[in-house]
Amino acid sequence: MEINYMLIKTMHGKLKIVSSKLRTFEEVEKIHEVYGRYDIIAKIVVEDRTEMKKLTYVFSWICTA
Repeated sequence: MEINYMLIKTMHGKLKIVSSKLRTFEEVEKIHEVYGRYDIIAKIVVEDRTEMKKLTYVFSWICTA
């Protein structure tokens, strides 16, 4: 089991939408909305590095949509 922290920057005005979509994934344990260079810090728990790579790809689509 791996614990990862992902720093996410969202499109202007999309913070709440992205945050709510990320909460639907069972791998996302916690989400913190923050101010500064990044908008969200997500704590993600996965079984292995391959699963994290897949989630990174999916999250990149969510954050830009």
